[in-house]
Amino acid sequence: MTKNNLIIDGVREGASSLVFHDSVTLSSFQSGWNNIDFEYHHQQPGSMPEHQNTELIISSIHSPTLTQRRIAGEFREENAKVGEVQVNPAHSPQAASWDSPISFSILLLKSSEITSATFDYADPGLVEILPHFSRVDPLLYGLMQSLKMQMELKYTVSKVYLESIRSTAIFHLLQNYSNRRIGTINASEGLSKQSLKKAIDYIHNNFQKDLGLFELADLVGLSSRYFSELFKASTGYSPCDYLLKFRLAQASRLLVTTKLSVVDVARHSGFSSSSNFCRAFRQYNSISPNKYRQENVRL
Repeated sequence: MTKNNLIIDGVREGASSLVFHDSVTLSSFQSGWNNIDFEYHHQQPGSMPEHQNTELIISSIHSPTLTQRRIAGEFREENAKVGEVQVNPAHSPQAASWDSPISFSILLLKSSEITSATFDYADPGLVEILPHFSRVDPLLYGLMQSLKMQMELKYTVSKVYLESIRSTAIFHLLQNYSNRRIGTINASEGLSKQSLKKAIDYIHNNFQKDLGLFELADLVGLSSRYFSELFKASTGYSPCDYLLKFRLAQASRLLVTTKLSVVDVARHSGFSSSSNFCRAFRQYNSISPNKYRQENVRL
């Protein structure tokens, strides 16, 4: 197989090793994340052979580097800067080389997910995400920085958080990187009373589980993006934030009405670990769980 016929199955574990010389530094596979495909690389001077990926790839730059890049047959020499991103659609040929060490992140988005999301706004057959060389994009860079930080700190992240990032990234691509501008959702009226009650009841009854955004959206027959916008219009919170605040409320109740350890309070409140629980509790209450218990215990 010649280089220009190299096709990478993006969802296969370790697929990037076929085009990069140095091993991946951090990856969603290594971290045990099952709801997103993300990698962080630090590569020595080298090159990436021409290839096509079966899925869409977003890459973000974490170190300024002079890069020679070819995307979809077009060549550019770029002074890539920190915070810039590149977008390469599925099956679009790409290649690159760099003369100094480079650090970057890669977020893979499945074509099937993009097609599904497009149905909310237009005929998927008429909408195409286009390749883009380096450009400043604070939203995409911020999403990828957040994922990188979560991995570096070895945080356990929830399914709804990862799925929310994927959904946000997909809509942002459709809105800003496609051949036609996708209209925004009119969410002013929010969910119907019946759908809102169904979603909230489900969260309240299943908050101890690792709930997913797509699971909640499917419950009321909506796409994840549409559901997220309507849910926030109805409650003032994203599904992720609502779930987190509800879990924290349950934890606060357990802290002052039981003698459960902090570890058990975290588990009974739906947190994946006590460290995740303590971090979230401090962030929202500006106090540790133990201190909160001491100040509010009911004698």
